[in-house]
Amino acid sequence: MTGKQPNQRLAALLAEAEWSSADLGRSVNALGRAQNLSLQYNRSSVAHWLSGTQPRHPAPGLIAAALSRRLGRPVTAADAGLTRVPQPSSTAPELMAEAVSTRHALTTTLHADIDPVQRVRLTRFSYLPLAPSVLSDAVGQLATPTPRQPDIYPPLAVIEELDDMSEILAGLLLKYGGGHPRPLLTRYLADRAGPLLAAYPEHTGLLAATSRLVHLLAVMNTDTDAHALAQRYFHLAYGLAHQARHREQAAITLRALSAQATLLRHQRYAHDLSAAAVATAGHQAPASVRAIILAQRALTHAHLGESRAASAALTAAERAHEQASGPTGPLKSYPRAALDFQRGTVLAQLGEHQAAQRAFDRSISQRHGVEHRPLALTHARMATHLLSTGHIDAACRHWHAFLDHYPYLDSARAREDLAALARHLLPHRRRPSVAVLLERAHRQASR
Repeated sequence: MTGKQPNQRLAALLAEAEWSSADLGRSVNALGRAQNLSLQYNRSSVAHWLSGTQPRHPAPGLIAAALSRRLGRPVTAADAGLTRVPQPSSTAPELMAEAVSTRHALTTTLHADIDPVQRVRLTRFSYLPLAPSVLSDAVGQLATPTPRQPDIYPPLAVIEELDDMSEILAGLLLKYGGGHPRPLLTRYLADRAGPLLAAYPEHTGLLAATSRLVHLLAVMNTDTDAHALAQRYFHLAYGLAHQARHREQAAITLRALSAQATLLRHQRYAHDLSAAAVATAGHQAPASVRAIILAQRALTHAHLGESRAASAALTAAERAHEQASGPTGPLKSYPRAALDFQRGTVLAQLGEHQAAQRAFDRSISQRHGVEHRPLALTHARMATHLLSTGHIDAACRHWHAFLDHYPYLDSARAREDLAALARHLLPHRRRPSVAVLLERAHRQASR
């Protein structure tokens, strides 16, 4: 497709979607807002695209995402005639849909991610609301007996090492945000876990342990606003758990994909993923796993305005948490502080303001003082909630607590909350307590 030729592919997709040019422009702008982009595409913009003008990044990926959602099937930028050269399969967001092994896909992605130039390319793709390619038949396959282990086993110490690394790096994520430990984990997976999977490709314990690390890497990329790459790592983590026939790990990763979709305001997609997580876990899942999954299920119900279903799922999550026992650690247990944060988020979405405030307070009280990321995010959520209900001075106290934790963090979520602080409080800037807070926030943002 050259710049002088009409884009017949895009025109055909618009006709299939039964959309006008203005409809497409509005949908692309909405997707951009979900990724903190201020876009102003309109009927005239789309007319230029239809005439053959190549839109600049990030428009091609967002256009493909909008059409994918409308049509209910994957549409790439190349399908829509928006790239002169199709995206290479090694860096396309729909990589998991291709007929390549999960291990090969993981190795390819990790080595590209390590390279600074290729990482820029990886992070430039747009998030697409697509489920993992193995999801359609995942529940049935996960229910089958675990295949016989290979005759050659990795040393038990190797599995313990991977799980220890998960715990260490999850602790760094809690303390410093995703930006600082992300390169460490990427390199570790490429140099250590990749060769181990090549040596023991069918060992279910190794696959599950690697899946947990890849899941953690996805969370770190989410926290650095690399959402398309984070989604790819979640898909890879799910693929490893699926290959290991590890129902619980697969379900927890689907829950994380749902949480990411919620963050990006793809609420129906998030709801579908939370349903898949519940189905994948099954009724026999450990109580700790049910608590993690049902809490997210409650939030997706709340975002769709289904208050009774949200309350029921939240009650079930709390009951499961009370029954939980067994191993602790990343992706194996659900801290009470995390459940209380989720409870507060659900209740706030349902308009139960006082109950939400109590839940956020309980979450804060149960955190260790060095858990800077969850403490910062919870104080910010509490402050925003208090401000929305007219409690300005109380909100300022929580914003100050947020700023106490902020200097420790390399986290896109925290930076977004810092920007929100100034945006929400600017109308009240003549109030002395607000003026002091805004000055402090300005100094933090300038460092």
